[in-house]
Amino acid sequence: MATNEPGDRTGRAMAAQLRAMGAEQVDVGLLHGPTNRMTNRVWTPDEAQAALSWLRRENLRGCNVYVRPVAWQGSAPASAGIVLVDDLTREGAAQLHRDGLRPAVVTETSPRNYQAWVRLSPAPLAPLLATQAAKELAARYDGDPASADWRHYGRLAGPTNREPSRVQPDGRYPFVLLHESGGQTAPRAEELLAAAAERLRRLERQTEVLQADETRLLARVTGSYDAGRGGASLSPAPRGGAVIADLGVEYRRHAERLIARYPHADMSRLDYTVLRDLATRRPDATRQALSQALRLGSPNVVRRKTNERWLTAYVEHTTTAVLLNLDVQRARAAYQREQGGRGRGPPRSGTARPRARHTFAVGPGRCVPVQRRHGGGPALCRMHPHADRQESPS
Repeated sequence: MATNEPGDRTGRAMAAQLRAMGAEQVDVGLLHGPTNRMTNRVWTPDEAQAALSWLRRENLRGCNVYVRPVAWQGSAPASAGIVLVDDLTREGAAQLHRDGLRPAVVTETSPRNYQAWVRLSPAPLAPLLATQAAKELAARYDGDPASADWRHYGRLAGPTNREPSRVQPDGRYPFVLLHESGGQTAPRAEELLAAAAERLRRLERQTEVLQADETRLLARVTGSYDAGRGGASLSPAPRGGAVIADLGVEYRRHAERLIARYPHADMSRLDYTVLRDLATRRPDATRQALSQALRLGSPNVVRRKTNERWLTAYVEHTTTAVLLNLDVQRARAAYQREQGGRGRGPPRSGTARPRARHTFAVGPGRCVPVQRRHGGGPALCRMHPHADRQESPS
């Protein structure tokens, strides 16, 4: 590995972390805070060390620097056998040691906030097993469940944490400090993997039952509507109690076509894309109908989100992001205007009905679409206050 000057603490910390992660290649990501754009480079550890000056310069320009190991099983991407536990307290990191799950790497990403990389195997692991093991660790040690994934980014030791919320009282950004870099496999890793595998088997059985129920429901709905729809994938929504089930049919078909075309697609982004297209073409669908369509149609969503709390949060977040998409808002607004002119007759005064106009109420961290009466007045409706954003590292 490339050497650094004796006084180069940033270079030494970076080299020690990469060595302890034990991967032949690493994916280094630079997230530019003001634009939320990620730049990726897949390097060997030596190549990453050679790019140290560039990484420093980009860090000074406002980029957060992340890293994750890269591994393959044949031609398919796989876990490198090491998983991230994010948002740990000092006590949580210490408890890992006491429980025989000593981390290979521990970094302090901001004062009293830690990330731990726990090595579970010297060989690559299947993504599903690694993800489930990461979720087990997050649940046991009060880590961030949203970061419990086989390929999640963690921060690279050495650069500064450029999140605005982490600015210190003196106006400086905190350095990402390296506390441990032993690189060893956790002594009780096999027990954790066995527990994760058993959990996956239970989820598999639950999924089979749910999928059997979904198949029966989809078969009934398909039989009811396919004849009149000519096999179209995204058609006008039918009226009546089968709207949700019909949306689930369309969601599943659209998702399966995309998966066939992009077999290694990120499922969260695929769900967002499918639901966005569905909401744009079916503007009369309610928020509840869209949420239920995601639950019913998203492939293996029960297996991917292993408990009801995580699944509900995922569905709510994805639906909110879709409803705040500008194309979706335009389609739904056009549909509402069209429906507003049907069967209601002119106003009693004989004057034209005033059009509703959409404005945005902007607050800290949110941009909320609000529909108001012509010329001001009370709000008629307010959508969910979360902004539409892409998945990003912790």
